[in-house]
Amino acid sequence: MLKNVLSSSFRILITGPECSGKSTLSAALATHFAAPLVEEYAREFLTQLARPYIQQDLITICSGQMELEDKLSKKATSILICDTGPEVIKIWSEVKYKNCPSEIQIEFEKREYDLVFLCAPEFPWVDDPLREHPEGREALFGLYEMLLAKRHTRVAVLIGSKEERKSLAISGINHLIQPN
Repeated sequence: MLKNVLSSSFRILITGPECSGKSTLSAALATHFAAPLVEEYAREFLTQLARPYIQQDLITICSGQMELEDKLSKKATSILICDTGPEVIKIWSEVKYKNCPSEIQIEFEKREYDLVFLCAPEFPWVDDPLREHPEGREALFGLYEMLLAKRHTRVAVLIGSKEERKSLAISGINHLIQPN
């Protein structure tokens, strides 16, 4: 496969609206494949922020997420698991501020992932001070579907229990890295 010649690892993106099981699935896949995990930078950044966030902070979050992804990609031997990417920050900015800064748009357009798993928001809402949209998860899911369909060719929507999603994702990744 051409990708293997150009890069030492496959980038797998786990994305979706809040409270859809992204982080749980990402951690499970990283453990299963013994792969580096690019954790969600926004959580780390926002928990340390001593004020309400502003749109400029989303640019900082996007930059931090991409720096972490690039750093860990150098350590990945076959697979890199990414718990969110620039699409999350793009949608976040568009929903909250009705626009997307060019820095975020550029990152979104240039990032390439070999396989994208879009997690459906089927799990009960878990209250968290960093989460904002308990009622709008289905609408957000629709935004993710439309955005990803335009940008990525390999997108799989994951539904079902955590174990079902994990099994489907493992199967999809195995098919990607061992196509026969």
